[in-house]
Amino acid sequence: MVKMRKSERTGELVKVYERGFPVGFRAIMEGQTDIKYFLHNHLRFTILFHKDAATDLARVVGFEVEPFSVKHEYDGKWDPAAPILETCNPGRPDMHVTHSRPPQPVSEGTEVIFSFDVSFESSEIKWASRWDTYLVMWDDQIHWFSIINSVMIVLFLSGMIAMIMLRTLARDISKYNQLDAQEDAQEETGWKLVHGDVLRPPVHASLLSAYVGTGVQLFGMALVTMIFAVLGFLSPANR
Repeated sequence: MVKMRKSERTGELVKVYERGFPVGFRAIMEGQTDIKYFLHNHLRFTILFHKDAATDLARVVGFEVEPFSVKHEYDGKWDPAAPILETCNPGRPDMHVTHSRPPQPVSEGTEVIFSFDVSFESSEIKWASRWDTYLVMWDDQIHWFSIINSVMIVLFLSGMIAMIMLRTLARDISKYNQLDAQEDAQEETGWKLVHGDVLRPPVHASLLSAYVGTGVQLFGMALVTMIFAVLGFLSPANR
């Protein structure tokens, strides 16, 4: 969905895009006091294409969707095979859907007609820059909420694991202290059994070393890529 917003830096109107579009809206009609709900039952698709001067070919570089709420009207009986609307008729230029038409209210028993129209527009956006639209970030609060939510989940899980480890170690340490004064104090249980497996070679040592080496390499590549991405070297805006 395309929207026009005022830039905080320059004060100019900037075209921004949002994920999806609202199903409807609520408003108070002129001369009334009650809040009424209206449905977006018409969509306008705008296909953007860029024509290459070298090859004389055109490519689709984007599309825009604009929702409308319009109470469609028609004469006579509704014909689903060949419907003819008075409020949306491609054969008549004066019958295009606009925001000035009466909206479609939401109420029980009301007939709702869904419609759409498609238009093609030439754009200056090149094929290589078609994804630059998604680099404009406006929903900062949503992203900060996601980051804080992820950090809280990680801290909560880390705290649970730390509590389990501390309780297990505390129980084993108290058991060792009790066995020091007994005859069977030399019997090794719990965490003391680990020292016998530290220097024991694994069953498939060569395969394990290959897996570890490949995993470390992939982890290093991912870490370096993330560092370059944070610094902005991979952003298409820095071309």
